[in-house]
Amino acid sequence: MSEQELTSYQREVGEMPAALAALVRVYRGDGWEMFEPWRAQAKSSRRVRFAGMGTSEFAPLLIAGELARAGVDATAHDAGELLHYPYPGEGLLVLISQSGESVETRRLAEKPPFKGPVGAIVNNTDSTVARAASWFLPMCAGDETAISTKTYINTLGVLHLMGQAL
Repeated sequence: MSEQELTSYQREVGEMPAALAALVRVYRGDGWEMFEPWRAQAKSSRRVRFAGMGTSEFAPLLIAGELARAGVDATAHDAGELLHYPYPGEGLLVLISQSGESVETRRLAEKPPFKGPVGAIVNNTDSTVARAASWFLPMCAGDETAISTKTYINTLGVLHLMGQAL
């Protein structure tokens, strides 16, 4: 198949290794320091609530065991459900959003449903969610027009590094 015959999804799947390599370059160097606010807040809160839509909702399950072994209670939530059915409590809220502009995650960033700091994992570092969070970790996936491809694999990479940072 020629490059012209590929769909945007097929092209972006082919770009996944380069996107993951970009993530490694950022966090292997000075970017590792970006995990310090996450580490400090996760350890002091001892409770982390991840929220996202679609694959961003389920991706944090990757590190649930690591967080539990570190003494951190972690759960993953659908951002829309958490927005409309909040529950009382405290903890660190970590929002995951490729664009940082989806309605549900943006509203959670602007008005968190419980007491505690807000962090974010985003691809668009100039987004509403990134600006509203006390810290953010970039996905470093580059532009994406198809459904989650590069951002999904890079979200998993960031989450893995979050587990390692604890």
